Amino acid sequence: MRVGDTVYYFDPTEVETSRPDVYNPGYFSMFDVLRYIGEEGFVDLEYMFDESLNTNRIESIDGVTNWWYEAFYDGGSPERSIVRVDHYMWREGASLRFYRTTPSHLERIYSLYRLEVERREKNGGVLILPRVIIRGGSFTKEFENVEVIPWDMRGEAYREGTTTVLSTSLGRWTIRGRSTSRSDGSINTVQPG
Repeated sequence: MRVGDTVYYFDPTEVETSRPDVYNPGYFSMFDVLRYIGEEGFVDLEYMFDESLNTNRIESIDGVTNWWYEAFYDGGSPERSIVRVDHYMWREGASLRFYRTTPSHLERIYSLYRLEVERREKNGGVLILPRVIIRGGSFTKEFENVEVIPWDMRGEAYREGTTTVLSTSLGRWTIRGRSTSRSDGSINTVQPG
């Protein structure tokens, strides 16, 4: 795990989640790794849980503000994700780096989180994405007002009902009252039932 140019080592068996509402015991996020490094005194971490964003927001590391992260799993390549840092699950062999960014970059990410939280509240706890775009080799499909259904595909790691990136990309969505399924890169209509 790296913060800026400094590498830190940790024992994953000692890390606990800050989000028991998201993770089952024994699983934790990229944020939890940073939090653990802070608790062990290697960095001075200031953070807060921001309900309007539904995430832990890093205020500063060693008195310096404007941090974000990139991570990837073993065999992958660095990914500057906009997934909430406390929703991005740590796995053995993962690489994680926190880097300085601009306030405007963070605000763009946080504004998306705020909109998602507002949409969930407006829709009784259901996540409805305003737009989903699927790009294939020879086609692009766009859908509006997509209700994302938690599939609980990673039930060993995530609490039941947790919405993950996989929830969006897997097959069954409810779109304007009809269910659809993705198969081999195409969109197929499926009868509810």
